[in-house]
Amino acid sequence: LKKRKLLLRDEIAMLEDQLIPDIIA
Repeated sequence: LKKRKLLLRDEIAMLEDQLIPDIIA
């Protein structure tokens, strides 16, 4: 469960890294 939560957080972080530049640009 803990590992799963960490994995999910990493996926969200990657999504944010992709989305934020698009919003700023």
